[in-house]
Amino acid sequence: MIVDAAITLGVRKVRLTGGEPTLYPVLDTIISELGRRNLDDIAMTTNGSLLDPTRAARWKASGLTRLTFSLDTLREDRMTSITRSKTRVSDVLRSIDIAADSGLARSKINVVAMRGLNEDEFADFADLARERDLDIRFIEFMPLDSGRSWNPGRVVSESEIIESIEQRHGLEQRDSQNLHSTSRHYHFKDGAPGRIGVIASVTRPFCGACNRLRVTAEGAVRPCLF
Repeated sequence: MIVDAAITLGVRKVRLTGGEPTLYPVLDTIISELGRRNLDDIAMTTNGSLLDPTRAARWKASGLTRLTFSLDTLREDRMTSITRSKTRVSDVLRSIDIAADSGLARSKINVVAMRGLNEDEFADFADLARERDLDIRFIEFMPLDSGRSWNPGRVVSESEIIESIEQRHGLEQRDSQNLHSTSRHYHFKDGAPGRIGVIASVTRPFCGACNRLRVTAEGAVRPCLF
């Protein structure tokens, strides 16, 4: 198993991604098998549309540590146009509550920041972090470009994201203890719960410190998303 080989080389954390991993028919088996390994963290990124209390409890018991939810808007009308599915913002928020109730570690929400799409919602996401004690991570729009849709004019920079939030909430940056962290972390100055992170892959590239490996659905090993 690729994970076993990776562990012998020092890998301590594994994240399950997709597509949408909760659609995978043997997901429970994968989580269970990972849970038997000597890992520090087993996480999964999901859109939150198929989470229920039974599944969350089962995954937690099998070794899953935490969930990250992909959510680019808090507005139902925008959600429909972005996802082109029947998943509602309220469905994702309900799944976040389920994750917390199941005893999983504090959830993260990944927000791709895009000009002309959601730049007027950054402070609203900060409100959500404070209300539910969440890690909200804003991700600069990256030129993965498999659909040839990337445009530098749609990139909202880290400084713009933080400035937008600080119009409502004061933030203070705190250095990460992880030298390989891809995000820069901010806490609320008034001591409110929750945390803001920014992955500034365009304006502040971190390739020199990246130590991640990726395994494709076909079993190929890739050192980079690009």
